[in-house]
Amino acid sequence: MTFDAGNSRYRTSAAANKSNLTESRGWAISDGGLAVPIITSPRASSVVQGAAFTYTITASDNPTSFAATSVPTPLNYANGVISGAAPASPGTYPITISATNEEGTGSSTLTLYVNAAGAPTITSPTTASGIIGVAFPTYQITATGSPTSWGATNLPPGLSVNGTGAISGTPTSIGTTLVSLLASNASGTGVASLTITITAPGGTTPSTGGGSGGGGCGLGSAAAVLLAALAGLGLLRPGRAKRCNR
Repeated sequence: MTFDAGNSRYRTSAAANKSNLTESRGWAISDGGLAVPIITSPRASSVVQGAAFTYTITASDNPTSFAATSVPTPLNYANGVISGAAPASPGTYPITISATNEEGTGSSTLTLYVNAAGAPTITSPTTASGIIGVAFPTYQITATGSPTSWGATNLPPGLSVNGTGAISGTPTSIGTTLVSLLASNASGTGVASLTITITAPGGTTPSTGGGSGGGGCGLGSAAAVLLAALAGLGLLRPGRAKRCNR
């Protein structure tokens, strides 16, 4: 049996019929050892108009198939990979991507920025780390092409980005999150991925997440109560935490 609180999953020893039980906070219990896939590949990407482009969909929980819809021509989709020549017209193209296994289908949106020549290229580091409850060391997005605006999507809870591209704040959740960095000028938007790891004091990171909607992998108090209840019933097997992806 697998317990899913947000996106942190815990194995239990109880046997159950093969089904998912979902409560209003998004918890689920299933017996298959898998959960509905969660997309783990980046949620944004960029390419120069007409240039070659390749993007591979990845997801948690052993998907058996992938799909992509609203793929702009002349790009093609096959077997989990979007590839080909980028559209000739600069712009922003939302693409729905999904992954399916025996438990169901998980989906997300890939935002593809097709740029004219001269769009920014992000040059700042691809990893950063902090400690829960401690002010995050300010991370500055840097890029070529004299950007006029900056952004970051899928930040861990407690962090934010300002108008000059500085990410700061105090993390409130432990886990690893894949963040999309954005830098824009008149020619378009450059995109890069940043992996932010938030640990407990002493460096403990109990789970790993791709992030979704600014969430990390820390358990809220309600989830902790449910875990305690499962433990009291003898259903929770300690030490069996699975990875937490978004």
